[in-house]
Amino acid sequence: MSVTDDIKNGGIKGAFGLDQQDWGGVAGKWYEFWKCAPQCGAPDANGCLTCVACWWCCGLCSLSKLYSSTLGEECHLIPHCAMAWCCGLCTVVFTRYNIRRKLGVNGNMCGDCMCSWFCGCCSFLQVLRASKVEDWNYFANGAVVPPIVAPQTTFIK
Repeated sequence: MSVTDDIKNGGIKGAFGLDQQDWGGVAGKWYEFWKCAPQCGAPDANGCLTCVACWWCCGLCSLSKLYSSTLGEECHLIPHCAMAWCCGLCTVVFTRYNIRRKLGVNGNMCGDCMCSWFCGCCSFLQVLRASKVEDWNYFANGAVVPPIVAPQTTFIK
């Protein structure tokens, strides 16, 4: 199903993201911001410190790693890091869209955009709860600098 088919089928409820409130499972509802697990570990002290270090101190690196993992690609400076740096909101919307599609949750790109724009922190925490820590923790494998250019570029899966 294409993005335009998603938008046509979602109707007005889908255009405003109202059909994306509850993703089920560990992702839960977008407004359940108090749930720290599993995006920040169990939560334990080490998981919380890792989460703060990755997202507060190096958020662009973590966002580009999460975005590339939703595409099933290894993180590269171009296009993943450049996309997060130049258009962070687009990267967040595409990441939300890719994870939502992978989970099989109803919704469309317009709804992803509305959720990211108006309820950004809460909806991004929902995205983090739906992903594994390895998907966004760039420093877990000892990597310091990502390779320069990806062999093939895709933006939405």
